[in-house]
Amino acid sequence: MFKSLLSNDFLLELQKQLSMINKLCNEKTRSLKKAPEGYLRVMQQGKNKIPRFYHVLEKYSNGVYLNKKHLADVKKLAQKEYDETLLTSLRTIQKLMHPLVKAVEKTHLDEISNKIPSLRKRMITPFRPDKKTFTEDWLSKDYTRKTFLDGDFEYFANCGLRVRSKSEAFIADTLDQLKIPFRYECPHTINGITIYPDFTCLNIRTGEEIVWEHFGMLDRDSYAEKTVRKMYYYLNDGYVLGRNLIISLETGKQPLSPIQAKQIAKEYLL
Repeated sequence: MFKSLLSNDFLLELQKQLSMINKLCNEKTRSLKKAPEGYLRVMQQGKNKIPRFYHVLEKYSNGVYLNKKHLADVKKLAQKEYDETLLTSLRTIQKLMHPLVKAVEKTHLDEISNKIPSLRKRMITPFRPDKKTFTEDWLSKDYTRKTFLDGDFEYFANCGLRVRSKSEAFIADTLDQLKIPFRYECPHTINGITIYPDFTCLNIRTGEEIVWEHFGMLDRDSYAEKTVRKMYYYLNDGYVLGRNLIISLETGKQPLSPIQAKQIAKEYLL
């Protein structure tokens, strides 16, 4: 949600792209200073259209023939032509992007409503809620968790949430410590089938909802089959690993650690 329409992420991406373009312009400018003079002429002769390469210089307007021994020179001249064309295009983009970045840096659409006097502010509807309001609304929505059955193991995270495994407790506490909003086992309906993702998280920075599934008994055949089936549901519904779906895995011999849980959360949810 917040990625669209002049968000901070949009500005950061513009700045990142402009920085990459500036860097590439500098690289190609330096390489062209070292490039040979003149340019490459390519001619194809005979029935078989065999290419012949010529190094065209000011004093050799027809070009000096380059045989196989001079293949390195052919490549340098071809690269020079490519670099010149690329640099021209990059500089065009550079000229367009500089004022755009400056304009976006000065534009804060989400702050417009905050500058309006309070009485008037009550009468308007901003084009999108601010992040604080959006997050509070997201957390306030009611949902029915998956039921715990008699005999189910009892694990409690430090944040007070009852979960189904020690690793889920690590994840819940990690999300709580990093102040990442989440819902535990909030039902999702996919093609008429209700599934209960372990954690449905909100990336406050982007406003995107991201599912985090922890698969904790992959050394058991029956559990592995259920895992594959669940992943099938997600992928068929348009979820993309690393974008709106993240997973963590473990076996009895290779458990998830709190450090790993924190690494995953920081990578995808902040």
